[in-house]
Amino acid sequence: MTCAACQANVQRVLSRAPGVMDAAVNLITGQAKVSYDPHLTTPAQLIPAVEAIGYGAALAEAKKQAAADRKSTRLNSSHV
Repeated sequence: MTCAACQANVQRVLSRAPGVMDAAVNLITGQAKVSYDPHLTTPAQLIPAVEAIGYGAALAEAKKQAAADRKSTRLNSSHV
């Protein structure tokens, strides 16, 4: 996301998704906080809604793990 219109589009799509009670998208961090009913949806089910409007999306846990894996890989390769 590079502008407020992008942020608003993602927020609108998330807010309208079935089971979502509230969605707030932060333009600066590129992250969304979503309140949802776990009986109706899951975070993983929201990703295709964001991707359908042309934006990338990943669960925060997945991003943290990928970053940790990259860091680990860099550390391991520097010791070889």
